[in-house]
Amino acid sequence: MEILLSIGFSITGFTVLLLLQKRGANSANKFTTLILCLWFVRFLLFYLKHEVNLSCIPWLYFIDQSLFFLDGVLLFWFSKSLTKQQFAIGRESLHLISFIVSLAPTISLFFLMDRSELNQLYGHVSSQVSSKVYTLSWEEMIFICAIVVHNIIYLILANKNLRLYDFSIHLNYSTVDKIRLNWFRRFLSLWFLLLVLPVIAYFLNYIQPVIDLSILESILITSMVALAIYYSFHSNNQLYANLNSSEVKGRPTNSAKKYDEAELNEIFVALEKHMIEEKPYLDENLSLSILAEQIGVKSTTLSNTIKVRAKVNFYTYVNQYRVEQVKKELKSSKEQIIIIAYNNGFNSKSTFNKVFKDFTGYSPSEYRKNKTE
Repeated sequence: MEILLSIGFSITGFTVLLLLQKRGANSANKFTTLILCLWFVRFLLFYLKHEVNLSCIPWLYFIDQSLFFLDGVLLFWFSKSLTKQQFAIGRESLHLISFIVSLAPTISLFFLMDRSELNQLYGHVSSQVSSKVYTLSWEEMIFICAIVVHNIIYLILANKNLRLYDFSIHLNYSTVDKIRLNWFRRFLSLWFLLLVLPVIAYFLNYIQPVIDLSILESILITSMVALAIYYSFHSNNQLYANLNSSEVKGRPTNSAKKYDEAELNEIFVALEKHMIEEKPYLDENLSLSILAEQIGVKSTTLSNTIKVRAKVNFYTYVNQYRVEQVKKELKSSKEQIIIIAYNNGFNSKSTFNKVFKDFTGYSPSEYRKNKTE
């Protein structure tokens, strides 16, 4: 256990240092730093409780449980920062009410009991737990339920923001491999399975002892360390979309109706001509703003034009051109498939294969074989 906890606070602490050294860190990186700082503190507290005599500072025995009210909030704030939603400090501080309320009993113990009484209380509870005779009070049951419900709510909110982010990058970018956060979606699922569920099992075992608490504690700590390593690795290497608030949309709108038919037709004709003659889709970094500047219209105007006339988002519109060009070269050239893909705006083999099959129903090699026979 000592080694495991040492790995936990070492990994999180090292990643925090790496993130702090990044120049011009965006808000997502700042919230990542806060999340990792929270986990660093938690691992350190667990380590101290297991390996160090805390009789001189016994209030540390009780503070770690309240920290579970911060995980969901910080992950929610991280997901919110991805979509460049405005942060109002006063309003956002309301999300900390549960943590502050949960901290009240610990603070009251600090003021109502002296050091020896706190040590005696902790020793008494530990003795009852180890002998499996400890009984949860109704206040503790409410506390446990509150932790679980609180984190599930914020898990749902974080997923909602992640879907908004994913929708927005497909509206604004033609290549999304490096800015997608599939790993964060997996992390949220793992966080529920490996953290929330073990917390439920850990505390339910107080009510009806079935499993040795040391085993449950080992599972919980192992899960948290694994999640911390996973999150640290991916967050340190993640690139985020440079969206502004006007580029973030929760769902398609009907704002294009304010443009008349003639204007839409004129813009779309100019766009199609530009795509055919200049082939801007060959640039893997092509974005909505870049393409809009090339044809001399606003990004929102271009986005609405594509939505109304092509009936797809920007990502799909550009990749249709890329796939069509690849199809032509697969039939007329014997060049390696991956070289053709890279020459036509794709920067990832896996993404290219998926996009190509989505549009054609064939893998690139199957298409070449079927169309050249």
